[in-house]
Amino acid sequence: MDSFEESAYVNAPVALCYQCWRNFDCLPSFFHNVNHVEALGDGVWRWHLLGSHEDESCWDLLLSRDVPDRLISWRTLSGPGLEMAVDIHFDRIDLDRTAIRLQVRVDAPQTQSAAVAENLHGITSRTIHRNLAEFKAVVEGVMEEAGVNEYYGKRSGNRESAGAFEASPKSFLIS
Repeated sequence: MDSFEESAYVNAPVALCYQCWRNFDCLPSFFHNVNHVEALGDGVWRWHLLGSHEDESCWDLLLSRDVPDRLISWRTLSGPGLEMAVDIHFDRIDLDRTAIRLQVRVDAPQTQSAAVAENLHGITSRTIHRNLAEFKAVVEGVMEEAGVNEYYGKRSGNRESAGAFEASPKSFLIS
C-alpha cells in the first residue's frame, strides 16, 4: 500500500473548512478532476471523475468517519482497479485559521509493475497537492467575498456564534 500526506493552512475558521469539504456537492469547486458527486444512500457517494482525455470514470466511496469540525474519512467501494482510503483532518489553530491534513492510502493491484505504481503515486500526490491548494483559494475567497463580519454576524460580534451565510455563486454550508 502506498501512502502520502499533504497539508495546508487555511485562513478561515475550522467550521467553515469542514463544511466546505463535507458538502460533497461543492467538491468540483476545488477538485479539478471531479465532475460531480451524487448521494447513493447509506453513506455511499458516487464520484464522477474526469480523466486526462475527458473520459469519465466512476468511483463509489463510503463515508466511513465523520466527526464535525475534526475529521472526514472515506474509502473506495468500487472504482477503476484500486483501493483508496482518505482521511481529512481539520485542526483549529485559532478563530480564523485552520490546519488541514490529508492522508491518502492507495493500494494498486499486484499486477501493476513498480514503475506503474510509482507513476500512480506521483500523479495522485500532485493531484491532491493541487486540489488542496485550490481548496485553500476557494475558501479564502469565500471569506473575502462574504466579508468576515458578514460570516461571523454583525450583531453579536461573537465569532463563536457564526450564523449561516451564502457565498456566491453557491453556498458551501451543509443544509
